[in-house]
Order: sequence, then C-alpha cells, then structure tokens
Amino acid sequence: MRVAINATVFKNPLSGVGKRVWSLVRHAAALRPDIHWIFLAPSPVRRPDLAGVDAEWHEGGLAPEFWWKRRVVPGLLRRFGAEVYEAPWGGGLPLEGTKPCPFLATYHDTLPLDAGAWLGERLRYRRDARANLRRADRILAVSEFTRGRLVRHFHGIEAKIVVLPNGVDDRMVPQGEAALAAFRERVLSPLGLGDFLLYLGGYNARKNVETLLAAFAKLNRPGLRLVLAGNPNAYFKKRLAPLLRRFALGDRVSTPGYLPEEDLPAWYGASRAVVYPSLHEGFGMPVLEALACGAPVIAHRDGAVREFAEGSALLVDARRAASLAQALEDILGGRAPGALHRAAGIETAESYRWSILARRYIAILEETGRLGRMGATAHGSMGEA
Repeated sequence: MRVAINATVFKNPLSGVGKRVWSLVRHAAALRPDIHWIFLAPSPVRRPDLAGVDAEWHEGGLAPEFWWKRRVVPGLLRRFGAEVYEAPWGGGLPLEGTKPCPFLATYHDTLPLDAGAWLGERLRYRRDARANLRRADRILAVSEFTRGRLVRHFHGIEAKIVVLPNGVDDRMVPQGEAALAAFRERVLSPLGLGDFLLYLGGYNARKNVETLLAAFAKLNRPGLRLVLAGNPNAYFKKRLAPLLRRFALGDRVSTPGYLPEEDLPAWYGASRAVVYPSLHEGFGMPVLEALACGAPVIAHRDGAVREFAEGSALLVDARRAASLAQALEDILGGRAPGALHRAAGIETAESYRWSILARRYIAILEETGRLGRMGATAHGSMGEA
C-alpha cells in the first residue's frame, strides 16, 4: 500500500498534530513494513526522525499552500501512485477535479465554530470544512466529542466518520524514585522548584489559564509553586502577565519555557498535580500523558477529556476559580482518592498506546482505499464522495 500524507504539519513537528502523525506512522511501519509512505509539502519542513520507515519526501519551494493544494497535489498523487491521501488536520484536500485516489481527512476539533472566533473566521472555516468533508471518502475524528461537533455543524457526513483517538508514547510511564531524584537534582533544583503544580497546553482564551491563576492565588501553601510551561506568547504577555502582578504571584509562578519531550514523564511524575483547566478541547493530550505517568490530574468536567479521564482525573467546573481552588486543596490535602485515580489513569492510558492505535489506523487506511476503489468502479473515476 502506498499512503501519501500532507506533511505541512511538520512545519512544527512537536505540535499535537505533528506528534500524532509521527507516532502513527512509526508504529504502523513497524507493524506493516510493506507500506510505502509519501510525505508532500508545499515548502521545506522539519522532517521528524523516521529511521527504518519506507518513506520518501517531496517538498516544494515556497509555493502558496492554497495554489499547491489545488494545482500540484493531484499531479503528485498520480506521479507517486498514491492509493490513499491523508490530510491530517482537517483541511488540505484538493477540492476540485477528479480524485487521483481516495481521500482521508482527520479532524481534531471545530474550534472556530465553538470557541468564539470572529464572524469572518467562522464563515471561512465553515465554507472550507464543508468542502473538505464533502471530498473526503473517510473522516477521522480524534474523539467522540469531536465527532459529535462535526455531525452537529455539518449534515450528511455521519456515515463517513470513524473515531481514532490520540495516544501516548511508550516513554510516558511512571518514573521510579531514582529517576525522579536525578531529575530533581538536574532540572528542578537549578530552577528553585520543590513542590509544584504543572500546567502545559498553550495560552489563549479557551485554555482558561486566567481562572487557574485566580484559583492558585487563593491557596495558602507557602513553598508551593505553579509551573506554566511553554514559551509565553502575545496572549500571555497581554492577558496573563498583568494577572501575575495583580495577584502578586511573581515569586510563586515559574515559567521555564519549552519542556523537552524526553523530560515530560519526569515533569509529570514530580508534580503534585497536573492542572488542565481548558474549557474546550478536541482531545486533551497532556491529560492522557499525565495519567499515563501516574500524576494526579485536575481538568474541566466537560468536553472530550471526560471520555478517557472520568474516574482517573478529578473533573470539576474549571470556569469557577473557587471550584478549581477546592479541587487543588482536595488533592494537595489528600482528600481526593489519589491512589485510586492514579491506578485507574495508568490502566486507562495503556489502551491508548500508539502501538495499539496504529493497528486501527492501518485498518482505516485499507478501508479508505477499498471505498475509493469501489467508488471508481461504480462511477468510472474517483469523482466526489
């Protein structure tokens, strides 16, 4: 089987979408070394490590993506003999002409329609998503929540949608005491960190970090720090930095910047709790990673996170600082059933290992190819699904 993938996601290979594609391809290739992977991009990208994977790359010069997608991709798919073409973030499918092969579109969320985007952005997204969904032979949603949002916003696509969730890497496991002690000495001590709460997941309005700061300010726990991971962006500087001053949290909040991927299991394991107050997520990968590493987790009670975290994480109304502060006190004070949650989280995460999900991914690729071939036989060409 020859599978082509829109590799634009690898402009930022450490994004959630980039990690998903990289992980699925690596594990699928280990299971099925006969699959040939073809990565297409309109301009040079940061190629991830795919050692041992039967893959080839075609990166353009600096072509505008809309022109490349429309005019270049169909010819490349024919040239490389692709049997399935995946656009792994929703958009990215050629929207005109005869299909060179079956199309697979992956959707992570419908945020522009659900999270307060401007009217113009909502209209553009609806137009483009409708066209992509119509062209796709099969649609992947990363959660039942995202599937439900797609069905609500776009009619006539329900039969084409299948859920394939995000997963966790095999490195995401509980760390032993020796490993954590070495991590504290190597990383935490130079940062002046002892007991800490950990947040990671980016900065924008829906991430709800403002409420986390308000909740943390209510805690009377000297020596406890809040770690806000990730590089501060414009939103952080405009909206969150003033709150740090308002709540006098300057010496209680640490901003270490980007956390290296190889250190994440230790960050999760060394924390008193991982707090993920985001109000709207298509999945919520940091929650699953933290659970896999045995960390206590507090998250918002609505949305996709509930699908895998209920019974493992402490789910609360994160819109209210008082609720979030009480949850923090319950975990820090040992009043939440932490041991039970920890064991349940580790067990839950095992079913989300990429090696397991890759088997389902291969089956979906094969099914998409069959659907396309059946359509071509019935109509004389791929036509439009």
